[in-house]
Amino acid sequence: MNKLLSIVIISYNQEKYIQDSLLSALNQDYNNYEIIISDDCSTDNTWQIINEIVRNNTNTNSHNIMLNRNNENLGIVKNYQKALSLTTGEWIVGLAGDDIAKPNRLQVTNEILQQSPNDIFAIGTGFDVIDEKGRYISKNIYFKKNKISLPLFPGFASSIHRKTFSDFPAIKTNLQSEDILYTLRALELGKILLTNTSLVEHRIHSNNITSKGTTIEAYKGQIKNYENAIKTIEYYKASELRNKKLLPIIDNQINDFKSQIKSINFIISFYRMNIFKKFCNLHKIEPFSKRNKQYNIYFKIKVLIESYKVTGFLLKKLMLFLRKRRNTDKNIQIISFFNI
Repeated sequence: MNKLLSIVIISYNQEKYIQDSLLSALNQDYNNYEIIISDDCSTDNTWQIINEIVRNNTNTNSHNIMLNRNNENLGIVKNYQKALSLTTGEWIVGLAGDDIAKPNRLQVTNEILQQSPNDIFAIGTGFDVIDEKGRYISKNIYFKKNKISLPLFPGFASSIHRKTFSDFPAIKTNLQSEDILYTLRALELGKILLTNTSLVEHRIHSNNITSKGTTIEAYKGQIKNYENAIKTIEYYKASELRNKKLLPIIDNQINDFKSQIKSINFIISFYRMNIFKKFCNLHKIEPFSKRNKQYNIYFKIKVLIESYKVTGFLLKKLMLFLRKRRNTDKNIQIISFFNI
C-alpha cells in the first residue's frame, strides 16, 4: 500500500534554485503525495516563481499542492512548523528550496516504511552534494554508524512522522535548527532509521544558512550554524525534554559544538596570519615610490598571495579530492537504527 506522503518545501530568497527544487517535487515516481510550500516572506522573486510553476503545472501525479506565504519572516523552525500544520500525510518529507529531490525519493521512502517496524519516527538518508550550477561534487554520508551525534540527519534529507510535530507543544521562540529539534523528538518517541542511499541533491552555494566552503565568510557561517544548534538544544532541554536518558547525549553534543566553534576560529586565525605572506617574505616589502616599477610588481604579487582566497582555493581542492577518495567504497545498502 502506498502511504500518503507530504513533501514540505520551505523557501526564503531562493529565486535562483526554487524552480529546480519544486519541479523535482512535482516529478516524483510515486502516485500518492501532496506538496506543501511555505515561503518565509522572501524579498526576491521566489514567491512569484513558485506561483508561476504551480499555475503551469500539468503533472497530475501529486495529490494536492498547497501554497503558504508568511506575512513576516519567521525563521527556519517556525516556518517549518507552519508548513507541517498544513500537511495531512502520516509522514512528512523535508526539502529545502535550493535542493533537489531525486525522482525515486518518495518511492524508496515508501518501500523503507513498508519494511520498517512501527516504532520508527524519523528517517535520514544520504545525499549527493552539488554546486551552484548543479554539478556533482561528492556523495555525502551525514551520520556515523552506531554513534549518536546530533543531528543524525540534515532536514533536507529527512522524513519525519507527524507525531514529532503533533505530540509536542508549538515553538514560541525563534530557532534555526529544525533537524536537531526533530532528531531529539524522534528519539523521545522511539527509533530513527538511517540509510546512506542518496535520495537528495544538496546544493552548496554562497547563500546557504549552513554555508560550507573555504572562505572566511563560509567559516563564519558555520560558526553561526553551530551557535544556532546550541540554542536549539538548550531550548529542547529546558522546554521539551521528557526522557532523561537524552541528557548525556545533549550535554556531550553542546560541548562538541563548542569545540567545533573553537576549531573554526583557529582556522580563521590561520587565514588572517596568512602563511603564504610569511613564506614568501612579502610582509617585508615596503613601498618606496608609487612610480617605482619594481614596487608595483611586488605590490600586485603581494595582493594576490595575501588574499585568503588563494589559501581557500587550495584548501577547497584538497578537501574535494579527499572527500571523493573517502566516498569511493561506500556501501549504500547499509541501514542503521538509533534509539535511547
